[in-house]
Amino acid sequence: MSKNALHFFPIVTKTVKNNYKFTRNAIKEFEEQTRLGNFYLVAWEKCADDIIRKYKVAEIEAGLNNSANFLAAHHFFRVKEKIEQSEVFRFIAKMPKGANLHGHSSAMVSSEWLLRNVTYRPGMIIYTDEKNITRLTFRQPDSSIEWNYLSDLRNSSENVTAFDEWLESKFNLYTPNPEIDYPDIDVVWTAFERMFATTEDILHYVPVFVDFYRQALQELLNDNVMYTEFRTGFAKLYDDSGRIYSEIEHAEILMKVIDDFKEDNPNFFGAKAIFTGNRDRLTAGSWRDIEVYKSLKQRFPHFIVGFDVAAQEKVTNANFGFIEALQSLPKDTKFFFHAGETNWYGTDVDENLIDAILMNTTRIGHGYALLKHPYLLEIVKKRRIGIEVNPISNQVLHLVHDLRNHPAGFYISQGLPVTISCDDPGFWAAKGLNYDYYYAFMALASADAGLETLKKFAWTSLEQSVLTDKEWMKVSQMFHDQWALFIQNACQH
Repeated sequence: MSKNALHFFPIVTKTVKNNYKFTRNAIKEFEEQTRLGNFYLVAWEKCADDIIRKYKVAEIEAGLNNSANFLAAHHFFRVKEKIEQSEVFRFIAKMPKGANLHGHSSAMVSSEWLLRNVTYRPGMIIYTDEKNITRLTFRQPDSSIEWNYLSDLRNSSENVTAFDEWLESKFNLYTPNPEIDYPDIDVVWTAFERMFATTEDILHYVPVFVDFYRQALQELLNDNVMYTEFRTGFAKLYDDSGRIYSEIEHAEILMKVIDDFKEDNPNFFGAKAIFTGNRDRLTAGSWRDIEVYKSLKQRFPHFIVGFDVAAQEKVTNANFGFIEALQSLPKDTKFFFHAGETNWYGTDVDENLIDAILMNTTRIGHGYALLKHPYLLEIVKKRRIGIEVNPISNQVLHLVHDLRNHPAGFYISQGLPVTISCDDPGFWAAKGLNYDYYYAFMALASADAGLETLKKFAWTSLEQSVLTDKEWMKVSQMFHDQWALFIQNACQH
């Protein structure tokens, strides 16, 4: 309990007998101060605050009268189209959102774009591997594998629309009946991980790689995101000639894509990379990710901002099992660990949070189980360790159904440095960041939270970014300029 809270409670005891209403309002004000800190709106923002509060109250009242009408309480797959018609969503869509700090590059582009702009390219090959996973590639597989040109199968199909729907289902989890098709976490995670395998090789094909990353940046910019730190493993690339591009060349191509995009889009500040190793590979004893990170960080120290490990957290691949490999990284390495993305408590899985804290992580990816570890939670609060919350991801991947029950609601109430991110939107019929902001505002934040909470989400994302002092001065000014224009436009309508 904070010093301010200890000071406050005697006041409650003293005044409750004399003025119940005064004391009640004082408690509400104290909770709001805890949630927001010293973050408040100024006079010229009030009109926009009135607008979003009016929209929010209308949706909440509809939900109080009939819970079926409160969209933020339902699975994204069931209400996506209705959310797009929401006045709250439309308001959020126009709002500057600062940074997206947790997104896996290989799943950040909408499946619709991938279907229309990649799978129709000549030369794409489709085959099924020994694990019955559908694979797409632009290079011929081993001679022992039976394969087809995708265009031949599409052209020979009786119904191209149905064929494309089947194909898109290989890299999009969407289903109208998620509770039936994904009855538990193991089923949905199996389908989810197979999708990375399906698209992996086509995203390493240089022409697709360039277009795909540019589209990822475009979809973020479309949602008024000005900066991103994405996670990627820097695999080797290839082209039509059979040339293989090294991890260093991978980074050089990627940096050029970002620079070209920035030049074409002055409202976009930029992007940096968090090298992401594979926890299963590290558990098996492979140090490939460690060595590649070291070489990339040495070559591109300002672009490669740190290290993470990904893949579903299990008792068989807990962080402690490869702690020696992590400790071998340079002492100045910034970590951004996925940790606590689980419903388990008191296992090697949720105790990944302990290793994340001991390794001095800069931010925590997901942190879903952090609420069950009060000592770690207190450290997070004192050190201002960012918590990268991914609302729709946690729902789709079976941690929580009604996002009002997400532990991030508590983190936000305590004023912890929560940032809202999209994780893998392309794999669940989303794109950009607007949908996650909608759920964060309507389900995670207090019902009486208004524009100040939305602005704090955006500002915290920039505060938690890995930026130099010079970069920070520029991006903060960009945000203030874009925010002022947003308020002006909102208040004119």
